[in-house]
Amino acid sequence: MPISQKAHTAVYSIILNDNKVLLMKRQNTGFRDGFFSLPGGKIDDLELPSTAMLRELKEEVNLSVNSNDLEFLLTQHRISLGYPCVDFYFIVNNYNIEELNINEPEKCAALEWFDLNNLPEKTLHYIKNALNSLNTKKSFIEDNYSTELDDKKAL
Repeated sequence: MPISQKAHTAVYSIILNDNKVLLMKRQNTGFRDGFFSLPGGKIDDLELPSTAMLRELKEEVNLSVNSNDLEFLLTQHRISLGYPCVDFYFIVNNYNIEELNINEPEKCAALEWFDLNNLPEKTLHYIKNALNSLNTKKSFIEDNYSTELDDKKAL
């Protein structure tokens, strides 16, 4: 029987410092450029979410941590551009703030700290929903807000 649905899978890191969260401003990606997101990215074929998170942290913001420094927070199921997406969110503990650096300047215009209660208006809505789970303690959320039309408007 053919598989009718293939979900896009991704990981996102929540890096906190004094009730502030580190966000990246997207650029030149072709998807929601100018919006803020968390450091993260796609999970490669046959890659574990924690392994993907460690790889993405190094690739995007130059952080070297080990799997014991990742605290699982949330799984989020959402729809984007007509595709199902499953995202895994991890809180990053025991990191060296001095290591933080933009490793992919072609894709990231800025790294900035924002108060969790005062995120920029142009933060991706599903990232805002995920960060809200820090307060609600939910470990699974579903998001059907993102319709294909909404995503195309944000391109």
